[in-house]
Amino acid sequence: TSNYSWGQNFLKQTHTETLQTNYRSDKAIIDFNNELFDYAKDFWLGKQAPNLKNVYEDQLLNVNSSAQDGYVQIQFLQNPDKEKNSIDELVFKEILGTIRKLQDNHYQLGDIAVLCRKNATLFAISDYLTTHGIPISSSESLRLNQHADVNLLCSLIRYSDDNESITDKMYIIWWVLQKHHQTEQANNIWQQINSADDLQKWLKKHDYTVDFQKILELPLLDIVFQLILDFKLDISNLYIRFFVDSIMDIVQKEQLSLFGFSEWWSSKGEKLSLSVSDTSNAVQMLSIHKAKGLEFPIVILPVIQEGTLRTSEKIWVSLDQNTINTCSLPVALVPLSKELEQTDFAHLYKEEKGKNLLDVLNLLYVACTRPKNALFIFGEQQTKPSAEPSMSTILQGFIQKQNATEVFYKGSFPKTAATTIHTSLDDAQIKSSLLNNNQPFTFTLWKEKIDISHRNYQTNPFFENDHTQYGKLMHAALETIITAADIQPSVNRLVQSGSLSDKDAAAFTERLTKIVEHPILQPFFSPTSIILNENDILFPHSISSLRPDRIAVMDNQTTIIDYKTGKPAKEHIDQVQKYGTILRQMGYNVSQGLLVYITKDQIEVEPVNMQESF
Repeated sequence: TSNYSWGQNFLKQTHTETLQTNYRSDKAIIDFNNELFDYAKDFWLGKQAPNLKNVYEDQLLNVNSSAQDGYVQIQFLQNPDKEKNSIDELVFKEILGTIRKLQDNHYQLGDIAVLCRKNATLFAISDYLTTHGIPISSSESLRLNQHADVNLLCSLIRYSDDNESITDKMYIIWWVLQKHHQTEQANNIWQQINSADDLQKWLKKHDYTVDFQKILELPLLDIVFQLILDFKLDISNLYIRFFVDSIMDIVQKEQLSLFGFSEWWSSKGEKLSLSVSDTSNAVQMLSIHKAKGLEFPIVILPVIQEGTLRTSEKIWVSLDQNTINTCSLPVALVPLSKELEQTDFAHLYKEEKGKNLLDVLNLLYVACTRPKNALFIFGEQQTKPSAEPSMSTILQGFIQKQNATEVFYKGSFPKTAATTIHTSLDDAQIKSSLLNNNQPFTFTLWKEKIDISHRNYQTNPFFENDHTQYGKLMHAALETIITAADIQPSVNRLVQSGSLSDKDAAAFTERLTKIVEHPILQPFFSPTSIILNENDILFPHSISSLRPDRIAVMDNQTTIIDYKTGKPAKEHIDQVQKYGTILRQMGYNVSQGLLVYITKDQIEVEPVNMQESF
């Protein structure tokens, strides 16, 4: 109660004061914003949401006495050849040209910020700028999983492993349709999926030849390169190159194969961002939302890929006596679509449209009030005026009212460099830039360049003279084998990762089968046993650990199995006995220990006396 009383007294002693002067921006920007939002208040809010009009009352601000001339440029572009160019590409070219012109006028890249409504737009522009040698700084736009071509490769790899994956099939089809500018078909993706029962044939009809059966036979890194070729992806793209480097790194470190890719990508891979050098002299890429409270000498605002009212949303409505209610339901969930205007719920649709309009205006206000010296806005020229609220439609309506159609100018283009404003960005954001490297990057599959001379396996069996490599492979295979049914998948994984050649696979499989079917060992590969393969045993208050090759528990009896590919030695026995001592301390009833010596000729199993204390 005392806190409440204190709060009430505090409120009585405070008052709200609206500042009448803009101390951030130069004159042209302040005048432009005054005119723009006065127009938006009367024309848009006044007509579509008069109950919200008061939100933008008293928004006219005075110019501060130290303000310079400033500059505003709004340009809406026409696309003369929609088959050849997308409007996005034309806007990206204007943004690049503006940045270079600002550089010519001695502005630093760190003075420039590109603000976007959607992260997808932010990412596309970042990709375009980095490709043309412009360093950028943004945590939002550097994530690998935001790049369409990287996501395509991931979907293709997952689909190769699991052709029942509808999500990956859907993305592959969507990517192809978008690439062919078949937007309408891409928006109706389910119909396309039904017509693409055989995805490989469907892709071939769209000029993409991929052999999913062949993909299964390749190591993971070769799969990535093959898919890059099959889908004509740009290997010089920094995101593709970083993805390839990441795959190469994980294959070398963990022998990752096709079958483990999905788990790796979902747990680690999709969190990857481009590793780039640290610098403050880079164009800052931010969403409008992240730009709140910040200021920049120059702001570039692309008004593309905006979308309109979210008609896919639904709302709950009450069904009273005055409503047509054939089901006698008290409430209903209805789609928030234009059809509501013809129902008793028209007021709900109008209210939602008003909120949506206010959201658009608020975003536009944040973006247009961030710059100090200059504001550049680029978008697509609309052939027909739209009543749907978006930043683009509001701005085009405004410049038409100013007797301009495609280009609007206010003030004079900034001639001299600004003092870079060092803003305090979110800790999650990184300040980095991409290497200015536009050198062409080409590649061919290594199998097309290298002939491998295989040894004669009849006279020189595999790994005969390399016991270390043989031992590593044998342990890697046995680690994943629980029962005999796991032998072939285990060998396949080694072949897929490139660790084992196709010609060695048959002999390697035979040797594993002899181990699993050995009369002494066979019970410990039974489905009825509890198996712990390569599990670490941690010591309390220590960083040390032990890792037995295999622990089998049957009928409350524990057997320790350790595999060796070298000659028998006393330390092998000591090691197994040590495992037994530790496991007994952990409560296991250790009944026996077995040393399995695997040679090129035979499998020898040596029992270990587990009664001796280590």
